[in-house]
Amino acid sequence: MSKIVENMTLALTPEKLARLKEAKELFESDTGNKVEMADFIDILVKAYMSYRDKRGTSESILLQKLTQ
Repeated sequence: MSKIVENMTLALTPEKLARLKEAKELFESDTGNKVEMADFIDILVKAYMSYRDKRGTSESILLQKLTQ
């Protein structure tokens, strides 16, 4: 099975980049496992998709409210 890789450029403000790095460091500290940034982003996306699947659109609304 071949692996298809698509490159993506992500432009983040310094504050957003710092939050992302801090979240990754916390995740690694909590789990005791090192992860690549792409894998960490995938974990976040999978978590959102899982909650979204179970809770429907209310999950998106909740996330929006939590980050304001």
